[in-house]
Parts: sequence; C-alpha cells; structure tokens
Amino acid sequence: MDTSSTAHLNLISNLLARHQEALVGQSFYGKLQPAYGYGMHPAWVSLVTHSLPYFGKSLGWTVTPFVVQICKNLDELVKQYESESAKLSISITSKRENISPDYPLTLLEGLTTISHFCLLEQPNQNKKTTAASDPSNLKNAKNAILEELPRIVNTMALLWNVLRREEAQKRPVDLLGATKGSSSVYFKTTKTIRQKILEFLNPLTAHLGVQLIAAVAAVWSRKKVQRHSKMKIVPAASASQLTLVDLVCALSALQADTVLLLVKEVVKRPPQLRGDEKSPLVDIPVLQFCSAFIQRLPAAALQENFPSLLGVLKESVQLNLAPPGYFLLLSMLNDFVTRTPNLESKKDQKDLQEVTQKILEAVGNIAGSSLEQTSWLSRNLEVKAQPQISLEESDAEEDLHDAAATAASTMVSASAPSVYSVQALSLLAEVLASLLDMVYRSDEKEKAVPLISRLLYYVFPYLRNHSAYNAPSFRAGAQLLSSLSGYAYTKRAWKKEALELFLDPAFFQMDTSCAHWKSIIDHLLTHEKTMFKDLMNMQSSSLKLFPSCEQKAMLLKRQAFAVFSGELDQYHLYLPLIQERLTDNLRVGQTSIVAAQMFLFFRVLLLRISPQHLTSLWPIMVSELIQTFIQLEEDLKEDDEPLRNSNKIKKVSVADGNGPLAGEIAQSELILYLSACKFLDTALSFPPDKMPLFQIYRWAFVPEVDTEGPAFLSDLEENHQECKPHTVRILELLKLKYGDISASDEITMKSEFPLLRQHSVSSIRQLLPFFKTLNCAFKTQNKLPTDTQGPPFLEFPVTDSPRVLKRLEEYVEYDFLEHLEC
Repeated sequence: MDTSSTAHLNLISNLLARHQEALVGQSFYGKLQPAYGYGMHPAWVSLVTHSLPYFGKSLGWTVTPFVVQICKNLDELVKQYESESAKLSISITSKRENISPDYPLTLLEGLTTISHFCLLEQPNQNKKTTAASDPSNLKNAKNAILEELPRIVNTMALLWNVLRREEAQKRPVDLLGATKGSSSVYFKTTKTIRQKILEFLNPLTAHLGVQLIAAVAAVWSRKKVQRHSKMKIVPAASASQLTLVDLVCALSALQADTVLLLVKEVVKRPPQLRGDEKSPLVDIPVLQFCSAFIQRLPAAALQENFPSLLGVLKESVQLNLAPPGYFLLLSMLNDFVTRTPNLESKKDQKDLQEVTQKILEAVGNIAGSSLEQTSWLSRNLEVKAQPQISLEESDAEEDLHDAAATAASTMVSASAPSVYSVQALSLLAEVLASLLDMVYRSDEKEKAVPLISRLLYYVFPYLRNHSAYNAPSFRAGAQLLSSLSGYAYTKRAWKKEALELFLDPAFFQMDTSCAHWKSIIDHLLTHEKTMFKDLMNMQSSSLKLFPSCEQKAMLLKRQAFAVFSGELDQYHLYLPLIQERLTDNLRVGQTSIVAAQMFLFFRVLLLRISPQHLTSLWPIMVSELIQTFIQLEEDLKEDDEPLRNSNKIKKVSVADGNGPLAGEIAQSELILYLSACKFLDTALSFPPDKMPLFQIYRWAFVPEVDTEGPAFLSDLEENHQECKPHTVRILELLKLKYGDISASDEITMKSEFPLLRQHSVSSIRQLLPFFKTLNCAFKTQNKLPTDTQGPPFLEFPVTDSPRVLKRLEEYVEYDFLEHLEC
C-alpha cells in the first residue's frame, strides 16, 4: 500500500474516532451485501480492518455483524461452486458482476484480522492504540465474536469441503496426461486458501481451544446424519461431519492428546455459546465428534493417547448425560479395545477395567429404564405395560438429540423412554461379550462374572415377559444372552435363569428370537454335560411331574428343541435314550396334542441325525404316521357315511371356504393331522439319496404313478397292486366330503418341496391341495402331457438340496413358535 493510501486511511480512521456513533449507524456490514456491488468489498474490508483500534466502545457491535456478513458471502461462494459443479443455474447476482478471483482470500484475510484483534492479545500495540482500545471494549468484542464462533467454524468447514473436492478433482489424470481443472475460478488456489484457513484457526487453539471445540460440536449437531445410519444406535458420521474432523486434524497446534483434553473440558463444563438459555447443549455432539476423531487415529496413536482418552471416559461417565451420551462412551471404549493390543501396564489395565465397569453399569441402568419394581419393598423387576419402540420404528439420530436437551437435566432412569432401553439392550448385545473378553485377560475372567450378573438383572425381566408390546426388548435381550452364552466362563451368571426360562410354559411365545434361543440352549447343554440327559430323563417320571397332557407335550417339545439347537449328529449317541423316551409316550397312550409334538420331534431328528443313525427309529416313525392317517380316514368316513349310501357326490359347503362347521374335525385333531402331514412332507422333501431308508416305506403313503390318469386302474390290475397308498385313500374321502380342489387353491401351490407352509389349519379341507399334489407328484417326466391341467408335478431327485434343507430348517423353527400374549 503506497503512502497516499495510508494517509487516506489514517484520515478516515481519525474521522471514525471522532464520529464513531454516527458512522457506525450507517451499518458497515451492509456494505458487504451483494446489492452494493462486489467491487467495493475489498475497500470496505480494508477500511474496517485498519480502523479496528479506533472503534472504541462500539468495536463489538460494529465488527460482529461485519464478520457474519463475511461468512455469508463465503457461504454464497460455496453454494455457487456447488451449483456450478452440479451444472445448475447460477444466481442472477453473480451473472451481473464478475467477482475478483482473489475475493475469497480478501474475505478470509479480513476475517482473520478482525477475529484475531478481538479474540487474541495484541502484544505489539502502541500506547495510542492501547489507550484507544480499552480492555472492557475488547472484552465485549471478544464475547460478541465468540457467540458467532459456530457460525465462523461452519463457514470454514464449508470452504474446507470445497478444497477437498477440488484436490480430489485434480488427482485423476485423463488419457492425455492432463489433470482436471477447477469448476470455479475462486477455488483454483487451493493451497493458498487452505493456508489462510489454518492461519486463522491455529492461533485460536492456544487460549480458546475449549471454545473452538465447543463451536465444532455446535456445528456438528446441525449437520444431518446419513439416512442409512439412522437405524444404528450410534449413527455413523455424515460426510459433512467428517469434514469437521478433517479440519480439526489439519490444525498443527492441536495434537491428539490436546483434542481429547479439550473434549473432556467441553463435556465437563459446556460453554454457553450464545447469550440465550435456549442454546443447544453440546455435550452429546462433542462426544460424537470425539468418537469420529478417535476412529481417524491409527491404532498406534490411539494406544499412545490412552491416558487422554481414559480421562474423557472417566470424566464423562460421572456426569448426568442423556442416554445417547453413554452409548457413545461405550462405543468409543469398544473401538479402543478392539483396535489396540492388550495394555502392558497393570495400572492401565486396571484403570481400563474400572472405566469399563462404570460405563457398562450406566448403560445397564438405561437398559432397565422400562422396568419397575413389582412391589414397594421387592427387588424383583417387571416390564412396564407400555408400548416399546423398536430400532426400526425410531428415527434414531434426530429424535434422540431432540430429547437429549430435556433429558440431560433429569435422572436417566426416570426420563428415558423405551426407545433408550431397547437401544441399550441392543448395544450391549452387540459389544458386551467380546468387550469383556478383551478387557479381562485369561486369568481374570472370573472378575467379570459379578458385573455380568448385575447387567443381566436388567435383562431377565424382559425375557420373562412374552407380551407383544415387549417384543423389541425380548429380541434384544435374547440376542444379548446368546452372545454371552458363547463364553464358558459366563455360565455362572445365567445358566440357572436360562434353564428356568426354557422350562417356562410360555417359552415358545416369541416372534423372531428363535435363532438366539437355539444358541442359548445349545451353549447351556454344551457347558453342562449332563443337562441333556437330565432333560430326557424328566420323561421317566412324567406321570408324577406332568399329570396333564399339555405338560407332557410341553416337555416333549422342549426335548425336540434341545436337539434342534445342536449341530448335525451332536446327539446321535443319545439316540437310544431318545428312542426309549419316545417309546414311553407310546406305551402309556398319548393324546393328539402329545402326538403332534412327537411328529415335530421326528422332523427334528430327520434334520439333526444322519440317515445311517436313524435305522432303528424308522419303524416307530412310520408306524405312528400310518396310525395317524388311518385315524384321519376313520374321521372322514364317519362324517361321510350318509354320502356313501347315495348315488351322487355331495359337496359340503363351508361358510367362508375354510372355516369349520358343526361336525367338523376338532381343532386338537387338526393340529395332529397337520403335524403328521408336515412330517411326511419333510421326509419326501429330502432327495432320495439323503433319506435312503424312507424309500422302503414311501410306497405306503404316496403313489408311484399318476393316480389321476385313466391308466391308473389298468396299472393296478397289471401290477396286482391291491393296496392304495394312504394319501390316495385320504384324497378320495376329502373329495367325497368337499368336492374337487378349487382354482383358487391350485394357485397357492408351488411346484417344489416342501409343500406345506401353514402354521395351522382351521379345517381339514385346507389340506386337500397337499394330498392332491402328492397324488400327481411322482409321475415320471416322460409321461407328463404338455397340456396338463391341475396341480403342478414335482420331479425327483431334488437337485437343489442345500436350498431345500434350509427351507425345511426355517419351517421347523417357525413351527416351534407360538403366538405372543396380547
């Protein structure tokens, strides 16, 4: 700047000093608005920056709006850049006037000068300047600028994101070897702009680091999370939030341990960023920033900064955070333990165990926030009779943060809604077992058992409640117990309660948690070597222990589920004991409900025992199936005897096409017949080479030729086959009773095994399509007419064996489940 320009500025500054109140009213920041023309903006910025020592008491309320307007203009440049990048229309203002390419540099320099003058001590000020700049005036200006610090940090983050995009565009090289150019003339000099941003922020970290990190947290809370991460308990940071992390990491004055120290201070005493009481709390956002920040650190750096991270965790867990805050602490702890090797120092290991215990107990308290005491003096807990919000039903991030500000000032256990308890259970299910396994070394595992017991104290009440409203917590609790049960050292904390839950009459009242319970029961029986035998031997005194048929069926179903929870041939050595207990049921006589559970047990044995081990059981299974089909034939004959004496077939009409009428088969018998048909369906679904022994008995149940074709009778005479398979006889009786299959029923059938998908039936008529298909299924391909009408034909052998076995597994698992309580 030449001498004449300097003289002019000094003259203007003296005028400002004499007439500051009148001139300030002319609104300096208004001169930076686009309506006044971009050409004069550099001059106004220069004027204000050179006049800073002369503003006196009007310094704060003069330059603060000016700083805000600078940020707005920079934000507008970013928007224009994004519009140009997306090939959108450029604003009318930017079309009218060409802005100087160094315009963002001018604004950044002005912002730096003003902010540093107001926020930082000026050691080189002369006496005249010091006199003009009264300390109280500087203090007021400093407070005013600090209130706008989140606004400034947001602008820096937007610019930083543009620089990252620009540098990413320059990296790829096209076929001619030239790099891609910038889409904007204002951001070509990325290195210079980057340097200006760092020159602005780095000096602030020495004395204003807490305020800077708090401002970063305030900006973080305004950034939207990614849509796909809303279902996560600890949502992943969005791209705009990761830009903030990248910006902080680029500050040379902020080392990792310094950042963690500042985070601890912000959580401990969140600064009031604005003067009103409605400003959002930044404790949760700053922990979210911290979580993303430590994820950026390499494992070696993370381990090196363990003391600083431990300070954040220790200080934060003692505070009255909203529930998402404790989730973040657990997430950060798990991230550290997962990515770093065991700590060498015994003191560090002990500190880690202590903070782990405190964080887990805090999350455990949140998990129990949907529980209440059964009575005033009782320590027993039960689930509150209120709807629960599952993870799928909650908009995790926004809803939690809206509630965080109000929940932070109250006790967690009293304020946390059910969404927090479900999330706490789910988070514990995700990390607890592996976390404890790494925090407690091999010779310290027993130290974790009391902690596990205290946490499970909040879990078992959810697992005892089989109401529909408790389903989200039931699922999460089952997942948690399943993950813990995989570690043998934990069994002392859960085996007694798990066995009680298994023997509870309501055990199978669940929706989709069966897979977790399979794992739990498998681990229970594996850890306790004699428990499976004890479970099977409970049948021997069934007349005393289980006087009712329902209780006998309950035990038989649990025995089947125990085998189903294991692996292939895991219990084949117990087959003599299993066969003996099944024979006991037959010896004393069994009702329909017990027989239905026996057929379910048979299906489990087909899936869990190799064919070569089932040789001795096939006569029992086949004879029971024959007896059941004979009973079904007799039931159909009793109802249709009047029809047989007439010369015409009469259909039995049903009110709704499926529902039972007076004289229909009882529901308990229907359950038995459906279970028997499903066992036959399972046996037929196996490829013949996978179930060779069944081929010896198959002719008794299904025909080997097409029974619907005209050649069937001649085939009978030619082959001297006088005995009809059971499915043929049952189909004839069903047709006599109900008529032929309707078109609507045919549509529901699919040409693949297994056929039966129904969990229950309300009328025997609903099984008519099954028997109809089996009477046609075994017709050879070379006899299949191209214009065949009716049920589809099924070919053997089944080629896609793994897929069929998987479906059989799913159907058996589904048939164990019962309806939830209302």
